Amino acid sequence: MVPRFVRNLGAKAVKADIAAFLNEHEEEFLQEVRHKLDELDKKTPDEKAYIDIKMEQLGEDVARAILEAIRSFLHKI
Repeated sequence: MVPRFVRNLGAKAVKADIAAFLNEHEEEFLQEVRHKLDELDKKTPDEKAYIDIKMEQLGEDVARAILEAIRSFLHKI
């Protein structure tokens, strides 16, 4: 595994390329996010989705779904 400082230095060096890559593949990425959020929606019982919503937990679940979508997207490209 690459030391963190080396990885961070490399990330800074390619930041513009990553931004360009995301711009070029925005629709595919959004499709992956929609897919992961749909999976999250299917795992959440309807009664929990509308009653006693815990915003912190919901926000964390959505963030995790988006991170999972990013990972999945990067592995597919």
